[in-house]
Amino acid sequence: MIPAFIIARLRSLLVPELADLRQQLDQARRLASEAQGRFREAEKCVDIWRGRCHEFEIQLGQLRTELARAKDDLDERHGPLLGPIVMERDQLKARCDRDDAGITIHECPPSGAGLMPCCQRTPFEVMGDRMSTRPELVNCDRVRLMTERDQLRARVAELEAYEAYCRRNKVIP
Repeated sequence: MIPAFIIARLRSLLVPELADLRQQLDQARRLASEAQGRFREAEKCVDIWRGRCHEFEIQLGQLRTELARAKDDLDERHGPLLGPIVMERDQLKARCDRDDAGITIHECPPSGAGLMPCCQRTPFEVMGDRMSTRPELVNCDRVRLMTERDQLRARVAELEAYEAYCRRNKVIP
Protein backbone atom coordinates (compact mmCIF):
# COMPACT_ATOMS: atom_id res chain seq x y z
CA MET A 1 0.00 0.00 0.00
CA ILE A 2 1.12 3.53 -0.86
CA PRO A 3 1.40 5.96 1.98
CA ALA A 4 -1.19 8.75 2.01
CA PHE A 5 1.32 11.59 1.96
CA ILE A 6 2.76 10.23 -1.36
CA ILE A 7 -0.72 9.98 -2.84
CA ALA A 8 -1.43 13.55 -1.70
CA ARG A 9 1.85 14.72 -3.20
CA LEU A 10 1.12 12.93 -6.52
CA ARG A 11 -2.37 14.45 -6.59
CA SER A 12 -1.00 17.90 -5.99
CA LEU A 13 1.39 17.43 -8.93
CA LEU A 14 -0.90 15.55 -11.32
CA VAL A 15 -4.23 17.35 -10.83
CA PRO A 16 -3.01 20.70 -12.26
CA GLU A 17 -1.21 18.81 -15.02
CA LEU A 18 -4.37 16.84 -15.85
CA ALA A 19 -6.46 20.02 -15.79
CA ASP A 20 -3.96 21.61 -18.16
CA LEU A 21 -4.11 18.57 -20.46
CA ARG A 22 -7.93 18.62 -20.37
CA GLN A 23 -7.90 22.29 -21.25
CA GLN A 24 -5.51 21.65 -24.16
CA LEU A 25 -7.64 18.71 -25.32
CA ASP A 26 -10.80 20.84 -25.23
CA GLN A 27 -9.04 23.59 -27.17
CA ALA A 28 -7.81 21.04 -29.78
CA ARG A 29 -11.35 19.67 -30.14
CA ARG A 30 -12.76 23.18 -30.56
CA LEU A 31 -10.11 24.04 -33.19
CA ALA A 32 -10.76 20.76 -35.01
CA SER A 33 -14.48 21.50 -35.03
CA GLU A 34 -13.86 24.99 -36.43
CA ALA A 35 -11.51 23.57 -39.06
CA GLN A 36 -14.11 21.00 -40.10
CA GLY A 37 -16.71 23.77 -40.41
CA ARG A 38 -14.37 25.84 -42.58
CA PHE A 39 -13.55 22.77 -44.65
CA ARG A 40 -17.26 22.08 -45.23
CA GLU A 41 -17.77 25.72 -46.29
CA ALA A 42 -14.81 25.48 -48.65
CA GLU A 43 -16.18 22.24 -50.10
CA LYS A 44 -19.53 23.97 -50.73
CA CYS A 45 -17.75 26.84 -52.52
CA VAL A 46 -15.71 24.40 -54.59
CA ASP A 47 -18.88 22.50 -55.55
CA ILE A 48 -20.58 25.76 -56.55
CA TRP A 49 -17.59 26.77 -58.71
CA ARG A 50 -17.37 23.32 -60.25
CA GLY A 51 -21.01 23.62 -61.22
CA ARG A 52 -20.42 27.08 -62.69
CA CYS A 53 -17.34 25.90 -64.58
CA HIS A 54 -19.36 23.01 -65.98
CA GLU A 55 -22.08 25.45 -67.07
CA PHE A 56 -19.46 27.70 -68.69
CA GLU A 57 -17.91 24.73 -70.49
CA ILE A 58 -21.33 23.80 -71.86
CA GLN A 59 -21.96 27.39 -72.99
CA LEU A 60 -18.49 27.57 -74.53
CA GLY A 61 -19.12 24.35 -76.43
CA GLN A 62 -22.43 25.72 -77.71
CA LEU A 63 -20.75 28.96 -78.81
CA ARG A 64 -18.00 27.04 -80.59
CA THR A 65 -20.63 24.96 -82.37
CA GLU A 66 -22.56 28.09 -83.39
CA LEU A 67 -19.35 29.74 -84.62
CA ALA A 68 -18.41 26.67 -86.65
CA ARG A 69 -21.92 26.54 -88.15
CA ALA A 70 -21.82 30.24 -89.00
CA LYS A 71 -18.36 29.87 -90.57
CA ASP A 72 -19.45 26.82 -92.55
CA ASP A 73 -22.58 28.65 -93.66
CA LEU A 74 -20.54 31.67 -94.72
CA ASP A 75 -17.99 29.51 -96.50
CA GLU A 76 -20.74 27.47 -98.12
CA ARG A 77 -22.54 30.55 -99.43
CA HIS A 78 -19.58 32.82 -100.16
CA GLY A 79 -16.56 30.52 -100.30
CA PRO A 80 -16.76 29.53 -103.96
CA LEU A 81 -17.39 33.13 -104.95
CA LEU A 82 -14.95 34.83 -102.60
CA GLY A 83 -12.24 32.21 -103.12
CA PRO A 84 -10.90 33.68 -106.37
CA ILE A 85 -11.06 37.20 -104.94
CA VAL A 86 -9.19 36.16 -101.81
CA MET A 87 -6.62 34.27 -103.87
CA GLU A 88 -6.06 37.26 -106.17
CA ARG A 89 -5.78 39.56 -103.16
CA ASP A 90 -3.20 37.28 -101.51
CA GLN A 91 -1.15 37.04 -104.69
CA LEU A 92 -1.20 40.80 -105.14
CA LYS A 93 -0.22 41.34 -101.50
CA ALA A 94 2.68 38.91 -101.88
CA ARG A 95 3.82 40.70 -105.01
CA CYS A 96 3.59 44.10 -103.32
CA ASP A 97 5.60 42.78 -100.37
CA ARG A 98 8.20 41.28 -102.68
CA ASP A 99 8.45 44.50 -104.72
CA ASP A 100 8.78 46.55 -101.55
CA ALA A 101 11.77 44.50 -100.43
CA GLY A 102 14.11 46.94 -102.22
CA ILE A 103 15.82 44.18 -104.18
CA THR A 104 16.14 44.72 -107.90
CA ILE A 105 15.49 41.61 -109.97
CA HIS A 106 16.42 41.63 -113.65
CA GLU A 107 15.26 39.28 -116.37
CA CYS A 108 17.92 36.89 -117.59
CA PRO A 109 19.05 37.51 -121.15
CA PRO A 110 17.60 35.04 -123.63
CA SER A 111 20.07 32.38 -124.76
CA GLY A 112 22.53 33.81 -127.23
CA ALA A 113 21.82 37.41 -126.20
CA GLY A 114 24.08 39.60 -124.09
CA LEU A 115 21.53 42.20 -122.95
CA MET A 116 18.79 41.80 -120.41
CA PRO A 117 15.39 42.48 -122.03
CA CYS A 118 14.15 44.46 -119.02
CA CYS A 119 16.69 47.30 -119.11
CA GLN A 120 18.96 46.63 -122.10
CA ARG A 121 22.06 46.31 -119.92
CA THR A 122 24.54 43.49 -119.59
CA PRO A 123 24.50 41.32 -116.45
CA PHE A 124 28.02 42.54 -115.67
CA GLU A 125 26.73 46.08 -115.19
CA VAL A 126 24.39 45.01 -112.39
CA MET A 127 26.50 42.52 -110.46
CA GLY A 128 24.90 43.44 -107.11
CA ASP A 129 21.35 42.78 -108.32
CA ARG A 130 19.52 39.53 -108.78
CA MET A 131 18.39 37.85 -111.98
CA SER A 132 15.45 35.58 -112.75
CA THR A 133 14.08 33.60 -115.67
CA ARG A 134 10.54 34.17 -114.40
CA PRO A 135 9.15 37.41 -115.86
CA GLU A 136 6.60 37.89 -113.06
CA LEU A 137 9.45 38.37 -110.58
CA VAL A 138 11.27 41.01 -112.62
CA ASN A 139 11.17 44.50 -111.12
CA CYS A 140 14.13 46.39 -112.54
CA ASP A 141 12.03 49.00 -114.31
CA ARG A 142 11.49 51.17 -111.24
CA VAL A 143 9.09 53.71 -112.80
CA ARG A 144 6.95 50.91 -114.22
CA LEU A 145 7.24 49.05 -110.97
CA MET A 146 6.17 51.98 -108.80
CA THR A 147 3.17 52.64 -111.04
CA GLU A 148 2.29 48.96 -111.07
CA ARG A 149 2.76 48.71 -107.31
CA ASP A 150 0.38 51.62 -106.72
CA GLN A 151 -2.14 49.98 -109.03
CA LEU A 152 -1.71 46.67 -107.23
CA ARG A 153 -2.16 48.31 -103.82
CA ALA A 154 -5.30 50.04 -105.03
CA ARG A 155 -6.63 46.72 -106.37
CA VAL A 156 -5.77 44.97 -103.09
CA ALA A 157 -7.61 47.65 -101.12
CA GLU A 158 -10.57 47.38 -103.49
CA LEU A 159 -10.68 43.59 -103.12
CA GLU A 160 -10.37 43.77 -99.33
CA ALA A 161 -13.18 46.31 -99.11
CA TYR A 162 -15.37 44.18 -101.38
CA GLU A 163 -14.62 41.03 -99.41
CA ALA A 164 -15.39 42.80 -96.10
CA TYR A 165 -18.64 44.14 -97.56
CA CYS A 166 -19.66 40.67 -98.75
CA ARG A 167 -18.85 39.04 -95.41
CA ARG A 168 -20.45 41.79 -93.35
CA ASN A 169 -23.66 41.93 -95.34
CA LYS A 170 -23.72 38.24 -96.28
CA VAL A 171 -24.02 39.23 -99.89
CA ILE A 172 -23.25 36.78 -102.65
CA PRO A 173 -21.14 38.58 -105.26
